[in-house]
Amino acid sequence: MQISENEKGTVPLCETYYSKKINIELSNNMLKYMIIGINVVLKMLIVKIIDWVGCDTQSSEMSFVMMAIFLTTVFNTGFLLLFVNGNMTE
Repeated sequence: MQISENEKGTVPLCETYYSKKINIELSNNMLKYMIIGINVVLKMLIVKIIDWVGCDTQSSEMSFVMMAIFLTTVFNTGFLLLFVNGNMTE
């Protein structure tokens, strides 16, 4: 079996592979920065909301802030990865 080259001197299968590879790498990099951006915005929003609600002590406020940021970051990252990598065609 012989693989024929096109006029550019490359095999069409390799062109398809590399174009898909570049698209996947670009989308993965965009997803990483999108998740980071959304997590930063959620962090600032949570801090503002907890400051607005107010707490009795500084330590309880810090505890609420840390727990809320941790939970939203974990769930946000998990859900975004599921939505992006999931098969939504069916």
